[in-house]
Amino acid sequence: MAFDPQSGRIDFHRAFASGTRCSCPQCGAEHPPVHNTLERDWRHLNCFQFQASIHAKVPRVRCGTCAKTTQVVVPWARPNSGFSLRMEVLLVTLCKTMAVSQVAQLPSVSDGRVWHTLDHYVDQAHAQEDFSTVTSVGLDEPLFPSFSASFHKEPHPIFFNPPPPLIREAFCPAPLVSGAFCCIRGEGGPGRLPP
Repeated sequence: MAFDPQSGRIDFHRAFASGTRCSCPQCGAEHPPVHNTLERDWRHLNCFQFQASIHAKVPRVRCGTCAKTTQVVVPWARPNSGFSLRMEVLLVTLCKTMAVSQVAQLPSVSDGRVWHTLDHYVDQAHAQEDFSTVTSVGLDEPLFPSFSASFHKEPHPIFFNPPPPLIREAFCPAPLVSGAFCCIRGEGGPGRLPP
């Protein structure tokens, strides 16, 4: 650990012991040889007012089974995220009530990095959704307030914006008016359709 109060940083350095054997992240083969290591950094939760980061030389294994050279997965972070898992939990939690631009200012990162994290978890949530109970699809346009008012009285409306291409082609053959959105309702609870 390196603490620098002048720069306001705490750096945690992790090392893998020489001779460490890991499983192949691609196929799960046991104990392929380590090919090399790559220096990686992850932004971690602040410690009081100090910016914290985790640094490690992460092994890449050369697997004889699948013939791939792959970086092993570290237990404190998701692959290619640049944040520790705890930092991701904080970012996603804050984004529920704050604008992404405001959330990005707290750890001093770009909006794009926060959006990348959100995209991962939104895609993961979409993959778990079940729309098998959807019974009807309607187009709600601001130009038709009576339709809008009656449709919103239906149980469990599911909103998405913009409509997925297949839904748009099947149920919205005319071009959408600016400001329009589609609404799907079903027997299940509210949710969103993937773009």
